[in-house]
Amino acid sequence: MLYSGDDVYAAAKKGKEAARDWCTNHSFTYKYMSPDRRYTFASCTSDERFFYSCSKCGLCEGNPNHTFVGGWDQHEGMFGAHDFDKLDVSDEHFLGVNANGDRVYVKTCTVCGRDMRQVDVGETYEHAVATKGQISREDYQYALNQTKANWAAGGSFYKWALEATPEDDTTRSFAVSKDTYVWAKVSDWAKNDVQDASDAGLIDVNLLGLDYTKPVNRLQFASVAVKMAEKMTGKAITPAPVGTFTDTDNEYARKAYAAGITTGVTATTFDPLGSLSRQQMATFLYRALQYVKANSDTEYTIYTPKLSSYTDAGQIAGWANEAMGFMNALGLVNGTTATTLAPNANSTVEQALIVAYRSLDAGYIGWYQCAKSVKAFGHYSDLATHYAYGDRIWITSSSGHCTDPYGKAGGVDLRDFYAIKDR
Repeated sequence: MLYSGDDVYAAAKKGKEAARDWCTNHSFTYKYMSPDRRYTFASCTSDERFFYSCSKCGLCEGNPNHTFVGGWDQHEGMFGAHDFDKLDVSDEHFLGVNANGDRVYVKTCTVCGRDMRQVDVGETYEHAVATKGQISREDYQYALNQTKANWAAGGSFYKWALEATPEDDTTRSFAVSKDTYVWAKVSDWAKNDVQDASDAGLIDVNLLGLDYTKPVNRLQFASVAVKMAEKMTGKAITPAPVGTFTDTDNEYARKAYAAGITTGVTATTFDPLGSLSRQQMATFLYRALQYVKANSDTEYTIYTPKLSSYTDAGQIAGWANEAMGFMNALGLVNGTTATTLAPNANSTVEQALIVAYRSLDAGYIGWYQCAKSVKAFGHYSDLATHYAYGDRIWITSSSGHCTDPYGKAGGVDLRDFYAIKDR
């Protein structure tokens, strides 16, 4: 960069604002493939494309109308492979029942949403040519018919997929235990997360009923919060004495009281059938997480509350402000829209289960600092994101999921990072 004027100190203070580019005639012809110059990632629906760079100074053009195809083949239309990593329990992906009586599903693509069976039997001739090269229509049709036969009931491929068990999935399928499968009514958008909550042992079927789209009551949610706390600490909560409340002697209510999750609505009543608002739900779980912290080695991240970004933040009660700030900052309780939090809206059973399931990872979520220079890969990227010693990233799960500096979801090995905790 060239600076105008003779006061170098003033220029240094202004920094880039005081500079002009020495390259005055850019030639955006250079194909340089680096993460910061990527326009789109390779997936089953798009090529990996990059912005052109100046062949003289290396400046990234950043023009979405002028990009080139990168990746291993560098040919238009040679889309990346499907990422069959999603475990979707929707009926359309149900494969059958294995020998143990567990329900088996075909894995789905995290990008296009189709399962491996749908992709295999639905490949078009045009896509086959784009990905496999020139083949005759006769060869294409023969291969497609063979694939359909393999997936047909009784075929070898079908039988192999059904070998999946809850403990060990196959390449193409996974199983849900007959003992944890959720038969209750659940909204389509919530099915996978509610099933995860059931697999994690957070559901008392007898207490929650068979319709999880209904509002959750105080006793039902106490059971969820207690189960979450006991799972995270690895030990049972000793319940308060019988007679603590005059309107219920249910063990979940007495355990919730003993753990400080709730004190009831009065000194002597629990109100087991009372409704639960979103801010009450957040407070229940926040207190449960504080119990976990006090009774295990779990610690939580440093964080900055974001409640002021919601237009209805003024509706949050004073007693719920700290809990809502924590739960929202960690992504455990999100807004109902980008600008509203709806703290007084009733929580449903399925919403409560999903937030509790997310909260199991509360000790892993948050800021981490890179302990050494590492490479971390995201989905569909054959170029690594490079992290240098001292770089900070926000982790969203115990699996090391994060968003890299270029806005792509990926993952890291948490052993390469120090967790930054609020101590």
